[in-house]
Amino acid sequence: MAATSCPSTTLCVAVTYNGDVLTTTDPDITTPSWSVVDVDGDIPLEGLSCPATGLCVAVDAQGASSPRPTRPTPGAP
Repeated sequence: MAATSCPSTTLCVAVTYNGDVLTTTDPDITTPSWSVVDVDGDIPLEGLSCPATGLCVAVDAQGASSPRPTRPTPGAP
């Protein structure tokens, strides 16, 4: 994972160098269940900020933000 943000105790969002966004609603357990969505093809996502449970913004390797606002619901971009 390239970056992770947990805006609440029941939500964590992560981005990968493969352009994927991962979400979990059970981050406090030993082995959380992660849902994966490809949002940026093979463009590396390197930064992530989730200031609230309803908003996450990812940044790619060139500094461009995610192509559209992302609602961090497991399995849905």
